[in-house]
Amino acid sequence: MEKLIRINPEYINYFKTLDSVRIKDGDKSNTVRSLEYIYYDADEKTFVASNRKTLLTIRIENDEFLSQFEETSMFCKFLKNDILIAVDKLPDNESRYTNWKRLFYDINGKHVERFDIPSLSVKAGKAQISNKYIPFLLCEMMCREVDCLYNPEFFDKVKLLLDDFMWACFSRIYTEEELDEMDAVERKKATSILPLQLLSADGSIKYLIQYIMEEETKK
Repeated sequence: MEKLIRINPEYINYFKTLDSVRIKDGDKSNTVRSLEYIYYDADEKTFVASNRKTLLTIRIENDEFLSQFEETSMFCKFLKNDILIAVDKLPDNESRYTNWKRLFYDINGKHVERFDIPSLSVKAGKAQISNKYIPFLLCEMMCREVDCLYNPEFFDKVKLLLDDFMWACFSRIYTEEELDEMDAVERKKATSILPLQLLSADGSIKYLIQYIMEEETKK
């Protein structure tokens, strides 16, 4: 089944951003073709895009708009400013997308810190910094706060939505003294590095960003 979906004007930036996050068509390094699509999860009323290093989800609670999908999960391509083309199966009959829900961790978990993201547009304006540098400003801020290295490209991909994010969640950083007081199992959990998770105030927009591993910096 193939359908043309008309996008409400207020959602255009959502789908432009989802389109920028997905893996691009014809990427020879990609072996999972479903990642070349924006996926609509009908059960969760959520649109998903991923390039393996990042994962963006946007939940839309608008029954009139969502009725165009007829309660069916579908793979979508953003054709132009206000049109999606959606199919329920890919050419190879693939009808499943990665289990994206399991990738998100509990932001209230024991080993998770939460950081309030300041209004970057306001800060940039006061400092006379061009809006095009805001993604890089947030990237630097997160690198310092989390003590991890992130690719600024992944912040640039969601530049149209940066003002929607209110919180950043990441692994809590423990002192050596705190780690010494833990048993082996708890220490392993405490020292594992979670992906950075950016969230909107109501949790309808979530963005996961993997840190750059040490071996990647040696290439």
